[in-house]
Amino acid sequence: MGGQIRWWLIGGWLLAPLLAQAQAYGAPEISAFGVGDGRRMISVRVAPVPRTEVPAQPVPFTLEGLALAGRRPTTLTERNVLGSGLSFDLDGDGTLKGRWPVSCVEGALQIGPWTVPALGLARQVVPAEAPRLGPAGASVLLYGDCGDQVLLGVAAGALTRAQLPGPVLQITVVEPIDLKAKFRLVVDDFVVNGQPATGLQTAEVRSWTEGAKPGWVAVHLALVPIPPTGVQTVDFRVEGAGPGVVSAAVSTSNEAGVRVRERSAGRPLP
Repeated sequence: MGGQIRWWLIGGWLLAPLLAQAQAYGAPEISAFGVGDGRRMISVRVAPVPRTEVPAQPVPFTLEGLALAGRRPTTLTERNVLGSGLSFDLDGDGTLKGRWPVSCVEGALQIGPWTVPALGLARQVVPAEAPRLGPAGASVLLYGDCGDQVLLGVAAGALTRAQLPGPVLQITVVEPIDLKAKFRLVVDDFVVNGQPATGLQTAEVRSWTEGAKPGWVAVHLALVPIPPTGVQTVDFRVEGAGPGVVSAAVSTSNEAGVRVRERSAGRPLP
């Protein structure tokens, strides 16, 4: 992917471009340095905007193992999902013969007989259950709007939904990867204000991004609950040599079932 990896912050976890509108938080400050043997130490510092009351509702997340971003196809095929080279039994019938027309209908994504509502991007209504492509099929989420470009979260079977005490600092470390390769980096040892992180939830996702230089990336996601007042510092370790990008943003919730993404920041790994 050249010298720069495109990163996203996906709804449940990972991937979306930098958001322009902050609600309760500004962009986090990220510092990073290498300590040898492929080890990098990362520190993320964040604080609420002065005189802003931070929402205290639990923050909902979804945990899907695939994120696919690209042009909306006219036909979705199981043998080459979204042009990514991935073969996936989307409808759960045990074959890879599925082909369905795709369109936008009243703001939702229509895949054959199945309707996938748009969740939004900065403000997301997180469903208790995601649409599934058949009784035994994959769960599919549409982040952002239904347009010429789509951002899909895909999970095999029923969707896993998590709810963490808010606010939550969402951290992603992204590395380039081949479709079937193992993840190279290890992201661990999270510390909040000098103490081991509590309530931490982590996940790994494979993501395809179409563009001038299409390709796959591995996304290491960490959801870190933080106190709602004052300056917060989250430190962690990245083990493994090679390029990568770290990004961070706070997520809050001001009503049940809704997640609000604050302004994000990112930088290459040293």
